[in-house]
Amino acid sequence: MIRAGGFALALVFGMCCLAHGQGFSEGPGGIIYGDPGAQQPPGYQQPAYIADPNEPSEVPYAEAEAALLTRGPAIFNGGYFRTEYLNWTFQEHGDTLLGAPIVGNPNPRLPFVVSDPVGTPLGIAIVPSTQPLKLRANNGLRLTGGAELLAGGTIEASAFLLDKAQSSFTLFGEQQANPGQPYNLIGTSTFVNGALGNNIEFYNVFFRAEQESRFWGGNLDYIFDNDRSGVFTLRPLVGARYISLNERLTQTGVFRDNTFAVPVDTQSTIESTSWNNIVGPQVGFHSAIQTKYLQFGVTPKFGVGANSQKARVFTSRLRSNQDPDVTTNDYYTGVTPFFELGAYGQANIRPNLSIRVGYNFLWMGRVNRPEDNIFYNDNGPLNIPDVVVSPTRHSLHVGGLTVGGEYRW
Repeated sequence: MIRAGGFALALVFGMCCLAHGQGFSEGPGGIIYGDPGAQQPPGYQQPAYIADPNEPSEVPYAEAEAALLTRGPAIFNGGYFRTEYLNWTFQEHGDTLLGAPIVGNPNPRLPFVVSDPVGTPLGIAIVPSTQPLKLRANNGLRLTGGAELLAGGTIEASAFLLDKAQSSFTLFGEQQANPGQPYNLIGTSTFVNGALGNNIEFYNVFFRAEQESRFWGGNLDYIFDNDRSGVFTLRPLVGARYISLNERLTQTGVFRDNTFAVPVDTQSTIESTSWNNIVGPQVGFHSAIQTKYLQFGVTPKFGVGANSQKARVFTSRLRSNQDPDVTTNDYYTGVTPFFELGAYGQANIRPNLSIRVGYNFLWMGRVNRPEDNIFYNDNGPLNIPDVVVSPTRHSLHVGGLTVGGEYRW
């Protein structure tokens, strides 16, 4: 009983030492040793217990050692995941004419009188423009994940996707279809053999223009730990970005020839498609004012990327049903600068959970867009092609509201 009582007392004492960071450790062979650095009462002798050789160890020594070797050193020190709803708007198209300039008519967007070669008035016409097309309030999603490194710094990856943006307008050429409009003809004006003229292909029944835009991308950044503590932080970053912008503009017009006993309709189509694939490095910084419950920050990023571009124009039945379908393409790779500015406000509702509201502005230079890639020309029915691709490059910005939450661990 005395030996059993002594052993029980030693075991209880050992567990107490473990709870205070001065416990026992198990060595090879199952021998339990006391901590030599522990403070013991005067005259106390350190107990020792030799396990039975047949008594299995909780974790065999060789197996535990192999587990430690295969685990490897720790790399990460926590991370975060953020998801955000996007409501972004594309830059307005402006007032790009859907046709060529006309001799003697400074603004064919406004109603003008159309006459035959001998001067007999045929009606009142307009040449439409892109002004009614508005790619506003497009829904999207952005996902962001970050990993804190034990060696210092943070690796952050982010990707966004906007839903397909669409805008269109429809014009009726017949007065009967829309008695309030001050014109009865809609036209696509063209150059004549590449020279300025007054040639117009008319539609007297129907005209529609529709644009679709698909926009997505992502970036991978390394954020330095410089000046990370305190109320105000400023952390430089370097990384890479990818942007994809694909757009299509389709114009459809119907002309009805009433000179035949049975009227003949000709449906003409001009479709312009553009692709922009931008990839390149970027630099910037993340700055924030942070307290226990609130945080406000801005993150500007600037970069220059290679833009692999493609432009295509498809034309069908430009003048009559006898005109063939014609497709022309253009390929180009050039330099596109880009700039993004993100601003946000964040409320920490729990130590590891936050909600945030922000605004993003993304600008890109030297991108090609479908309304700017069309060369409206008429070489005559024996000299096809006529309306063909001829890309030009312009800047574009996209931006809007972001709302989401962040989880940290």
